Amino acid sequence: MKIYFSGSFSVGKSTLKKAIADKYTLLKLPEIFRLIMAEREILDLSILRSNISLLEEVQKEVLIRQFTEEKLLFSRAAEEGKKGIVACRRIDSIAVMIHLCRPEFISEAKKTSWYEDYIDWLKKEGSTHFLLPPLKSLLVDDGFRDTNWDFSIEIYSTIKTLLRFYGIKYTQIREENMSERLTIVSNVLGDV
Repeated sequence: MKIYFSGSFSVGKSTLKKAIADKYTLLKLPEIFRLIMAEREILDLSILRSNISLLEEVQKEVLIRQFTEEKLLFSRAAEEGKKGIVACRRIDSIAVMIHLCRPEFISEAKKTSWYEDYIDWLKKEGSTHFLLPPLKSLLVDDGFRDTNWDFSIEIYSTIKTLLRFYGIKYTQIREENMSERLTIVSNVLGDV
């Protein structure tokens, strides 16, 4: 089983990931973007936004490492007798790439085998996707997240378009209340 929570920033993906991991005995994939930023000691998003070469370098690393780490974690889950994995920021990273990287970078990325393999991986049976729309009440400035409401809407729209374009089935969670969100996820997943 692979559970994915997608959406723009500050929509509650990580909170849901933690709750669902505990409930369904799943391994949690760490947020690769945050790990890479910490490893590179980049503490401010504006550093990336002002250096397109660095941004694209980091973006490529995020995309490839996400897929690699996801496959490894999925294998580890089976070895440890877990039911699978839960992750956030999956196809979201492709949406961010579309908005922030140069067109030639995007074109080259889409031609790589890992890109196609990753899309196929997301579509495989046993993958369940949830999409969370932006909510102004959840948009929090923690010193690292983007807080631009318009950009949040753009990223969300691109994620939704990508899911539809690639034929990845998803359930949209419009509720703000965490209890309601968990109920929706549980209703979709059932007793697995």
